[in-house]
Amino acid sequence: MNTSGLNSVMQTAAALGEKSRASLNDFKAWVQLDSTNLSDGQQLAVKYFTVAVILFFAQILFGLLAATQFIYPSFLYEILDFNVNRMIHINAMIVWMLYGFIGCVYWFLEDESGTEIVGLKLGNIAFWYSRVRSLWWCWFTCWCKLVLARILAWFINEGREYIEAPRWADIGIVVVMLIFFITSWLPSVKVNGRVLPGF
Repeated sequence: MNTSGLNSVMQTAAALGEKSRASLNDFKAWVQLDSTNLSDGQQLAVKYFTVAVILFFAQILFGLLAATQFIYPSFLYEILDFNVNRMIHINAMIVWMLYGFIGCVYWFLEDESGTEIVGLKLGNIAFWYSRVRSLWWCWFTCWCKLVLARILAWFINEGREYIEAPRWADIGIVVVMLIFFITSWLPSVKVNGRVLPGF
């Protein structure tokens, strides 16, 4: 066996290992955003951006699972159905874009309006409420499809195939969006000198 060839392969592997460690450390430093220089609205926007990125990758994962099940119907048969994968894929796609939009508005709102976001605590409550509601809905959907598929299926999509979110989730989405519109509208009210009481 040629030892010089083996040594060069080992050196190349060590150099690649060091380069990948350096890239990983750079990525970790990039992810750890220094929040001391961010306004309160931008800190809330970072939360929305983080969830949007997670949902983007969930969309890709469940889309790939659904595509695999479409081509090979026996893949994960009776473990994770095609309908559940499709539903999570579509909902993750809609919600990550919505969260990215909301995050962008919160990121620029204070700079563009020249004032603080009025009702920011309400915006934080809406963020955490939507996160808990979404996680509970995903868990309940998967659990219900696996365990109680026939009994409580109307709780998931009310029997309508392409209307993915159930009525109770629709109401939660409307509440969160109303809070978003209120918190993004109130800074313009404050700029014009009319602050609503209680905010």
